Amino acid sequence: MSGPQPPTFAATVVLLREGPTGACESLVMRRHQASSFMGGATVFPGGKLDPADFDAPAQGRSDRECANLLGIDDLQLARAAFVSGLRELDEEALVLLARTADGRWPTADQLTEIHSELRSLHRGHRLEAADHHRVLTAAGLTLALDLLVPFARWLTPAAEPVRFDAWFFAALLPKGQHAQTDGHESTEVQWLTPADAMASHACNGPILLPPPTWHTLARLGGLGTRPQDVLRQLGDGGVGPRYEPFRIAESGQGPAVLLPSDPQHPQAEAWREAVRVHRERHEPDVQRFVWRDGRMQPQG
Repeated sequence: MSGPQPPTFAATVVLLREGPTGACESLVMRRHQASSFMGGATVFPGGKLDPADFDAPAQGRSDRECANLLGIDDLQLARAAFVSGLRELDEEALVLLARTADGRWPTADQLTEIHSELRSLHRGHRLEAADHHRVLTAAGLTLALDLLVPFARWLTPAAEPVRFDAWFFAALLPKGQHAQTDGHESTEVQWLTPADAMASHACNGPILLPPPTWHTLARLGGLGTRPQDVLRQLGDGGVGPRYEPFRIAESGQGPAVLLPSDPQHPQAEAWREAVRVHRERHEPDVQRFVWRDGRMQPQG
């Protein structure tokens, strides 16, 4: 039998805003039911790194700073992860974190023109990353790496047929921009408080959260109500050790996915050592997710 599939590097962006009630909300999107990965699930915008992301123009952080923030030595990979997160956010939610050479935000007319041109370049459900970067460059805009705050890294369990090694970033919604569905990879985008999203998942509502999404929302819910404060605290905690869930066929309650903090996880001891230097991080009180009623439900 063949071993675990090698993971593909990916980037996910948790976009934050202050909601109508003053509470911090995050942007979530429902993946197209026909998607090959997590079809129908509610997730944050994101996707895999593309070769074009390694050479795309960007500003705001040096390659070394990107690598230091991600805790890796590969400068080019680190920069590409930041670029990929920004590109995917724009492709999937039509939120563009970019500036002109003199530091100005794109105008509403520019955004309309850019997204109209990008729509015309879609080949079926796919937009080539190189086309996205080319359109931005022609518009005099450069992706702003300094607007992303990395705060986590997740690796798909080894037992899964499709695997991703994904960095999670957070960012604030720019003033004057509005998230929209791209109509291709996502069928719906909405702003939710962490509590509302997790409550819908818990009662088998329309929000279906994969473990990394649930865990991230639980972290956000423990960091206050102002988006700026949440962003700062995520950045203070850093990326930290990588979450690598472990899937088991039977837990006494059915199939389960164990987080590294679970005593039965094969890397539990190494995880305890790794998190000692990140004691300031807020970690949800959950160690595993158990399959119940068609979804993974958290357990302490």
